[in-house]
Amino acid sequence: GFQHFDIDVTPLRGDIFREAILEVLDMELGSRFTTRARMAIGAILNYLIGANIFVRREYAGRIHLLQDSWNMANQQALSAVEMAEQEDTLFEDSERLDEKRTASPKTTDVQVPTSFTEMFHFNAAVMGFNSDWMDSVLYSLNDLVANAAASYR
Repeated sequence: GFQHFDIDVTPLRGDIFREAILEVLDMELGSRFTTRARMAIGAILNYLIGANIFVRREYAGRIHLLQDSWNMANQQALSAVEMAEQEDTLFEDSERLDEKRTASPKTTDVQVPTSFTEMFHFNAAVMGFNSDWMDSVLYSLNDLVANAAASYR
């Protein structure tokens, strides 16, 4: 079903496809293509067509949600970086004012992940995963999500 995800399989198109295959078999095999064989192959084709319709109906929304979420996460990562840069500038200005007010040294420096990649590395470090392996996963993740529904891949 996923290999034909980009084809709009409908019951009507499925019927046309099934009948075309059965007619070709009937034409090529002649009398050797019995009624029982025609019914059996027709039933198999009906099952395959139904499976394609089911996969498209049940998983199309999920695939599109996955791709939209991925695109949104990547766009937010860019805007989060821009926002972080702006916040850093504001933070530095306010920090200078605070330093003038109080002469106490800075005790904590917490860096919060602002992009998917940073959060991915942060979670991997917290869970103790091998960073080389996780880098390979991260490297492939964009291709996996972007081509989840691409039957030509």
